[in-house]
Amino acid sequence: MSKMMRAQVIEKPGKMVLKQVPVPLISDDEILIKVKVCGICGTDGKIFSGEYAAEYLPMTSGHEFWGVVEKAGKNAQGLKVGERVSADICLPCGSCYFCRRGEGLLCKTFTQLGIHTDGAFAEYVKAPWKNCYKIPDEVDIIEEVMKITDGIGADYVLEAVGKTETYEQAFKMVRRGGVVEAFGVGRQRKNGSI
Repeated sequence: MSKMMRAQVIEKPGKMVLKQVPVPLISDDEILIKVKVCGICGTDGKIFSGEYAAEYLPMTSGHEFWGVVEKAGKNAQGLKVGERVSADICLPCGSCYFCRRGEGLLCKTFTQLGIHTDGAFAEYVKAPWKNCYKIPDEVDIIEEVMKITDGIGADYVLEAVGKTETYEQAFKMVRRGGVVEAFGVGRQRKNGSI
């Protein structure tokens, strides 16, 4: 009998339930992650409403997450049980023209974890080991960017949170003449600030 876990499942547009589902089984090329934190993205709201990816329901959404490695497939390299990780949610086919050129985001059968396949609003989520990245215990981020760029700063900085603090960080880590992409949408306060 499969081990069970709690997961938030969107059964159909407008209907979300907390239920017991089987813990994902992993292949030799995947890892099982015990989810510690999963953020809520605007896409999650669109999936819930049925505005986006309704054809994939029922499904567990959630794609902005981190956790610890619970189990690693036998082909997984550089990842150990107990390490903190996050994952690139993009799941290209790996064999089409674009994938072979290293342009997986252009893959015609491209899917995303937590958007087209079960995601991280659950106790566990699985992901290809090649998509997983170790998360250090702490990262003072501006100093790290300056260290790896020899004090110059990043060419491009994508702010995807939508908070004043992260916009301030973005401008402190971009190089002179660099670009800060304002992707995060903040909630407007009564005085007009974010």
